Amino acid sequence: MEQYIKNINDNICRNIEENENDRGFMSQNILAQLRNLLDHICVKIYVAQGGALDDNEFKNIQNAKSYVKKNGNLQFLIKFHEFLLISASHYTFDPDSSERLMLKYYEYLLRTKALMKQQFGLDILENLYMFPIDTDPAFKEYYKAIVAKIDSLILANAQTEERRFCIDKVKPLFVNGKVYYEVTFSPSNDKAGKFDRIIAFTHLELPTYYSVFLRLTTVDITVDGMVMPVNLIVDSRVAVRLCKLRNFSKIFGAPVNVSQNKEYSNLMTYLQTTRLSLTEIMDFPDEEFDGFIDNIGSKDHADFPPAVKVPKPYQKQHRRQKHLTLSIAKAQQQDYQETDICNSPIYPRKLMPEPAMQTFRQSAVCVFLSGT
Repeated sequence: MEQYIKNINDNICRNIEENENDRGFMSQNILAQLRNLLDHICVKIYVAQGGALDDNEFKNIQNAKSYVKKNGNLQFLIKFHEFLLISASHYTFDPDSSERLMLKYYEYLLRTKALMKQQFGLDILENLYMFPIDTDPAFKEYYKAIVAKIDSLILANAQTEERRFCIDKVKPLFVNGKVYYEVTFSPSNDKAGKFDRIIAFTHLELPTYYSVFLRLTTVDITVDGMVMPVNLIVDSRVAVRLCKLRNFSKIFGAPVNVSQNKEYSNLMTYLQTTRLSLTEIMDFPDEEFDGFIDNIGSKDHADFPPAVKVPKPYQKQHRRQKHLTLSIAKAQQQDYQETDICNSPIYPRKLMPEPAMQTFRQSAVCVFLSGT
């Protein structure tokens, strides 16, 4: 497996070296190799963790992807693979489109390179730094000064504060062959506006689906003789607002009095460690979904509701449910009425019989809410 990875890597590195002055053509050639590279990397990780290989190569790849998907620190590989499936797998784009895709995937390539070095001591994409990135020279020194502070920060000596925020935007930064992030966020309340937004920098991959508690500190950097303060994020944890969960449950006619109980804490921990969204959890196979419920549920909690999966005939409504589930990430607190949603063009109630509608309502809430 390692030899396959080396062969693909040699092809990519040679394309970078020989086509440095033609970024479009270089990008076309690299994109054609990325899915193969990622498939074999996933299989190598799977085998290294004790996975058994099958004679069927496709089955090996599927098993490897299933394993990788369950590991929070490897979620970026699955996300990268999904991007490639809908873009570069079966198409050859024109040079301009290929350049834009490569710029989008550059973050994932750097993270994949770092992962292979850390876990296996394997050097890949050695000359990726030669791929031309359009960075404003005026910002290079600014970002380098920030990164120096991030790398040298001694947390024990830092004065920090922790508050709940909503992530508005995450911009990747590439400095010294590593990935950092410029994060824009706002206070997680109903009155926050665009003038309340804050910018901070971090090396952490932040969950962006829902509200988070961010631990912040402020440091001074010097650029061109000027001293300026900069916010750094030193830690984060998922913390969905309770009011959003309560209002979400009202949409389906099953209002739930959500509190910061054991189930809520377990759910937040699960979302943090796996880095999955609720919409991704809703797509779990039945056995895996039941395991999720067991993870967040309490056996001695009599009021914890059973998990209900959406029947196959109602997958169209399931997609609408997923859209509503995802919407709690950014939606402000509102007094939703069941009839407003269920009778709207977005969510037509008449398409689903009443018994199935009741099951459907329950499934949206029981996926993650406690019945207390």
